[in-house]
Formats: sequence, structure tokens, C-alpha cells
Amino acid sequence: MRNDGEDDGRKPDSMARLWVQAAHDLRQPVQTARLLACLLDPASGSEELQRATRGIGSALQSLHEMLEALTLIARTEAGLVVMEPTTCRLADALEPALRELEQLATRRGVPLRVGALEGEVRSHPSLLAMLARSLVLNAIRFGDGEEIRIACRRRRDRLSLEVRYGGALLESRMEAHAFVQLAPAGDPLSAGELGLGLALLRRLCRPLEHELAHTASGPDRQCLALTMPLPAAFGPR
Repeated sequence: MRNDGEDDGRKPDSMARLWVQAAHDLRQPVQTARLLACLLDPASGSEELQRATRGIGSALQSLHEMLEALTLIARTEAGLVVMEPTTCRLADALEPALRELEQLATRRGVPLRVGALEGEVRSHPSLLAMLARSLVLNAIRFGDGEEIRIACRRRRDRLSLEVRYGGALLESRMEAHAFVQLAPAGDPLSAGELGLGLALLRRLCRPLEHELAHTASGPDRQCLALTMPLPAAFGPR
């Protein structure tokens, strides 16, 4: 990302500036809470305490990602930063987030199968991880509890990261949620596991020339596909 300020003549929107300032002020207490949560030992204490510790860490991580995503949207749309994609390996960008999601899916009783994450794309590594995490959270939240499959497919000069899951296609439900919160399912300690809704995800995709599609892949299957440019599309590196 490149800070542009107002050199290009655009006047940042006042609401965008307000959000950027508010998010900046919120970062410090959230980061402090995350550091304090890291001091808790999830391996000690009762099972209930261990679950509470994991829940605190998950909720704080989600809150941190929400602030980062919304701040990035505000700064980009206000013209304060320009998104500059780089060449990044899918495995490096996605594997840490997917390991966390596998644990979450296991706790939810939802099988999660991750295919080979091979190849490079033009993207923003941390933003790519955020996008992928939110897609899987959408699948868990709106799916029917059957197996979720994550795979990569090459399409000419682009690569598509696909999240396939069970359930009838109800795009209106997913578009209506700016944030996607997993149902507690009788477990209040699981609340706070948040993802971004499709409307916000598409706004994050725009500066990176990514595309996000939500389609039916069968009578009772859906697919969320994030399509990204390959490095070759930009010539020699």
C-alpha cells in the first residue's frame, strides 16, 4: 500500500476520515487486550476455562481483523492509500489462517478439506488471508453443516480460490450481512467469531483487481470463488 495523502487533488470524505481516526484510537486497546490474552495458558485449568481462553483469543483476533478491514476500505475510498498488490505464494499467505479455521470447523462438527495451495498470485498477503478466512466463515455460517472443500483452479491468466459447501443458494441472505457472525449454537463462548459479509468483501477486492463470485455448483451445493491475477499477467518480475 502506498500513502498518497491528498497529492492527487482528491479531498478525502469526512466520514472516511472520521472512521480512520476512530479506528486508530481503537487499535491500542484492542492490541493491548490481544497481548494480555496471549499470557493466558489454554492448556491449564478446567475444560471450561480452556474454552473461554480460546474464545477470548478468537474474538479479539476477529475484532482486530474487522478494524483493519474497515480502516483499509475507508482509507482506500478516501484516497489516502493506494493498494499495491505484490507477488505472493498462496501457501504462505493462507496456511496459517486455514489451520485456525480447521480447528474451528472441527469444534463445529463441520468437515473441512483443504486441497493443494499451489502457485503464486498478485495480491496483498494479509488482505488475501482475511478474504479467505471470511469466505470460509461464510460457508460455515450459511452452509448446511456438510463438508466444506477448498481448492484452487487456474483459469487462463487468473487463479481461483474456491470454497465449496452444502446448501441451497441464498445470496440475498449473505449480501444482507455486512458482518457474518457464527450462530452460538448454545455455546456463548463461540460467539464473536466474525467474518466479513460479501458486500464488504467485494469492496476490498476492487483495488486488487480480484473478483468474488457466489454461485450454485449443484442442486444442493454452493461455491464462493475468489479469482486473482497471476504474476504472468503483469509481465516479467
